[in-house]
Amino acid sequence: MTWPSPPGTAITEGPLSPALSAQVKDLAAAAARADGVAPLSEDALLQVRHGSGAGARDLVLTTADGVLAGYAHLDAIVGTRAAKDVYPWVAEFLDRS
Repeated sequence: MTWPSPPGTAITEGPLSPALSAQVKDLAAAAARADGVAPLSEDALLQVRHGSGAGARDLVLTTADGVLAGYAHLDAIVGTRAAKDVYPWVAEFLDRS
């Protein structure tokens, strides 16, 4: 799946290939060296290394010439049926507030 992105870039969603996984690890290491803070949680880094779990999403931002410029890992922490299972409860809570 492709998402809207800034001009000259592309955001794609899907499993990471071994080559893309290596690029994500390199990008995360460079970010950590730059500011001393690990940009990925241990769980996200493990999923980069070994494949994301069910319900998780990997999004990558690449430039027009194919250079990795960003990465996001999204976990379905409330399940894959969040819209049906959680949204009605949230809407009800907000209506009472």
